[in-house]
Amino acid sequence: MEGAYRFIRNENIDANAIAESGFQATVEQAQNHHLLLALEDMTTLIYKPPSIRGDLGHVERHFSM
Repeated sequence: MEGAYRFIRNENIDANAIAESGFQATVEQAQNHHLLLALEDMTTLIYKPPSIRGDLGHVERHFSM
């Protein structure tokens, strides 16, 4: 765990460069296939009572129109 914290705090680490390398690796792998399936998880979780929500940390809300 300490190693992960050191990695995150390292000023020489660029999160965007890490993400970009992952995107590029995905593109390279995708080019080897004629058909790709894009799957999406639309699972919704509802926690009751509301007091448990505070224990979950940051929870992003999405609303469909």
